[in-house]
Amino acid sequence: MIQDETPDRKERRRKLGDEWIDWDGSASEPDASESSRTFLALSLLVFTVFIGIVFMFWYLVLPRFELFGRNWAVFLTVLMGAAVLVLVLWYGILVCAVIRNRRYFNLCLARGGKLFFLLLPLVMRIAGTLGISKDRLRHSFIRVSNTLAGPVAGLSLIHISEPTRPY
Repeated sequence: MIQDETPDRKERRRKLGDEWIDWDGSASEPDASESSRTFLALSLLVFTVFIGIVFMFWYLVLPRFELFGRNWAVFLTVLMGAAVLVLVLWYGILVCAVIRNRRYFNLCLARGGKLFFLLLPLVMRIAGTLGISKDRLRHSFIRVSNTLAGPVAGLSLIHISEPTRPY
C-alpha cells in the first residue's frame, strides 16, 4: 500500500487563493514591456534551425533519389531549394516590414503574419529555455503582430465597441 503523506514531504491540499498567501504586493517582474526585436531574434533562431533540418533531410534523402535517376535528384534539389527560397523571402519581407514599419507586399503580409503564428509555440519554448518570461515574449509578439496588422480602414467607433452585434 502506498502511503499518501510522508513525514519529510507533507503536501497540503491546494485551496483557492493559496498562491497569494506569500505575496507581498510587489510585482515579480517590474515591467513586462519588450521590443519586437526579442521575438524577431528568437524567431530567426527557430527559422534557422528549421532550414537546417530541411537541409539535413535533403542531404540524407538525395542519395536515395539518385538511385531512381539523376533527373529525380535534380527535381528534388530544385523543389526543396525553391521551397526554402520562398520561405526565406517570406520571412525576410515580414521582418523588414516589422523593422521599418512599412507594408511591402500587401498580399504577402495579409497572409504572411501566419508564419509568425506558426513559429510562436517553438519560440515560446526556446524563450522558456533561455529564461525569458512568457509575458515579455508575448508582449514582443503582440508588437510584431500589431505592426504587421497595420491600421484597419473602414471601421467606425460602433464597429470597434460592439463587434459581435449584427447590423
